[in-house]
Amino acid sequence: MPCRAAIFAIIGFILLGTFASHAAKAPLPLKIGYFQNEPIVFKDHNGSPQGLYVDIINEIARLENWDPVFVFGDWNQCIRRLDTGKIDLMTSIARNREREKRYAYSRVNLLTMWGQVYARTNSDIEDILDLRGRSVAVLRDGINGINFKKMVHAFGIDCRLVPANTYEDVARFVADGRVAACVLNNVQGRMLQEKFDIIDTPIMSNPFKLLFAAPKESPAASFLGRIDDHLKRWKADKKSIYYQKVNQWYGYRATEIGKLPQWAVYVMFFGFFAIVISVLWVRTLSSHIKKRQKTEREKERLIVKLQNALTEIKTLQGIVPICAKCKNIRDDRGYWNLLETYIEQHSDASFSHGLCPDCTEKMYGNQEWYQKMKQKRQGKSD
Repeated sequence: MPCRAAIFAIIGFILLGTFASHAAKAPLPLKIGYFQNEPIVFKDHNGSPQGLYVDIINEIARLENWDPVFVFGDWNQCIRRLDTGKIDLMTSIARNREREKRYAYSRVNLLTMWGQVYARTNSDIEDILDLRGRSVAVLRDGINGINFKKMVHAFGIDCRLVPANTYEDVARFVADGRVAACVLNNVQGRMLQEKFDIIDTPIMSNPFKLLFAAPKESPAASFLGRIDDHLKRWKADKKSIYYQKVNQWYGYRATEIGKLPQWAVYVMFFGFFAIVISVLWVRTLSSHIKKRQKTEREKERLIVKLQNALTEIKTLQGIVPICAKCKNIRDDRGYWNLLETYIEQHSDASFSHGLCPDCTEKMYGNQEWYQKMKQKRQGKSD
């Protein structure tokens, strides 16, 4: 019996060790959000996740013993899921101040990209000033739309932004004529040019880095450091899986997608300089026009005041027919008016009545009170 018990105990320890070993090696589940942003990350016609991000994270997951589960949605759905903890990681995301309050980011960028304005073929849009008063489609809450909105606001350009849920919808709005232009990242724009009747314009906005993100204080945030370690090591080796996958999905050297091309730097610099000069010139001209308009308005107000003043001025001109005896005056209608009445009607003068010395003598010369008043005045004068 003791021997049999010892055998059972040994078997139990072996089984326990086996289970513990399997439990220790069980891959960690990791829910990863992705959206349609071909070839960076997208869902193919079979419903499978594809793209550079998918291949890179799958390789890292294999090395780290993670179990990645890809969750597809449009951009806004992915962001809501990240905010509510329904996904652990988000792919192909750029950082900004608002997002940094909610998410932790990887530090090593997978790609460097920039925003670019696209328009219909034969469009007259050549610089940012041509967008004044027009509609421009952007991805709802996307980094390109956010940067573009800041840029047009800085230059005082009034254009209406039309949000769309997917990059395809953004391009479709232009092709269908619903908007004059749209903003896409340079890679997505090149892909959609083959599908829709749109062309790239010289208008570019801020370059940005594409990273991984996880909710702050979440367990998944600790995975970001491991992702950085692998990317840093791979980017230092030109023969690594990183460069292999970039060449696979983009068909050219990784340096062309890993950093902003030199020609793009020059275009953006000189384009920005030209825009600044144009905006300053437009503002100067606008200020001059406003001053001219203000002067014209002041002249118009002065003219109105003068015209009103002239209508209030009444003058007596020409020959005025007056009675030789009673001094009444005949008006244009043939009526005879008292002298003071006629003058009051044809001028701004008014009358106060009194008696001259001769008339006073004629009227009151025989009255006693008048003679006494007259003698009294003469005594004072003596």
